[in-house]
Amino acid sequence: MSYAMNAYAKRAHEAPVSQRELEAQVLMSSSARLQGIRDNWEVKRDELDAALLINRKIWTVLAGAVADEKSPLPLQVKQNILQIAIFIFNHTIEVSADREPDPAKLTALININHQIALGLRSQPSPPAAPEAA
Repeated sequence: MSYAMNAYAKRAHEAPVSQRELEAQVLMSSSARLQGIRDNWEVKRDELDAALLINRKIWTVLAGAVADEKSPLPLQVKQNILQIAIFIFNHTIEVSADREPDPAKLTALININHQIALGLRSQPSPPAAPEAA
């Protein structure tokens, strides 16, 4: 089983959490790992490929979930998430293919994961109450 799926399974067995919170936790974990590598580049540089692979797998799972026709998300949200996933995949390839990767290039991945996790953790606005006639 892949790391992304293991992370989901591990979190699911801890305390009951919503799917949104589970996804937020996994994204925050990946973000923290990437940030640790960026911030300690000289020591953790050799962990980069594994961290990028995990992050890509997480985004593959997320993209697959929103692309599923059973996903209840609005079309615009699905399209936005898929566009972000495509960016993640392309940026990951760019960083991985570089013989001398620039740790600063991890910042985009870190920020995206962090911001999406914060969005997942925020409570959606309740629907507006119908106006009285």
